[in-house]
Amino acid sequence: MRNKEVILIIDMLNDFCTEGGALFSPRQADIIPALQRFLEEKTKQGATLVFACDWHDPQFSQDPESHWMPVPHAGRGTWGAQIVDQLQRFLASPGAIEIEKTTPDAFLKTNLEQVLKQLQPDSLAVVGVCTDICVEATARTARYLGYKVEIPQDLVATYDSESPAPHPGDASHQQALRRLRDTFGVKVTRA
Repeated sequence: MRNKEVILIIDMLNDFCTEGGALFSPRQADIIPALQRFLEEKTKQGATLVFACDWHDPQFSQDPESHWMPVPHAGRGTWGAQIVDQLQRFLASPGAIEIEKTTPDAFLKTNLEQVLKQLQPDSLAVVGVCTDICVEATARTARYLGYKVEIPQDLVATYDSESPAPHPGDASHQQALRRLRDTFGVKVTRA
């Protein structure tokens, strides 16, 4: 019997997870080794990998995300918009899919919903960054659409920032996981 699990890998991009990236945070880079092991195991089990990646207008001020995200990032065709080197090999996994997104929600203005209708997964695991932004938005919509969603809490992360507005990584991460579990029925686990 075919594995009907889909792994949604959110924004594991250079601009978030590689030193020198526009929104780099060591917290985000720290999940890469565990995520590699998780994806290795899941691909052996036959899960389908879907990479949902920020892909913004190079003139960031014209991009919808510029209204609330203060730092230009993941510009189309740039190094910052590329999946981190450590995960590149998983793009060659059987059936792996890459989706370009322009909003935090990987369902909005993309073909993700159509892809999932074709795959008919029994469950979705959502991993990547940022827990309280793109991961949360995508997981919520997946629940609205009726999918069983699991988030391994050690395979998601968010950043720390003091400027332009305080964004405490630990608190933001934990609050998002609590909201997703308690309000939206997401299963929060450990990998």
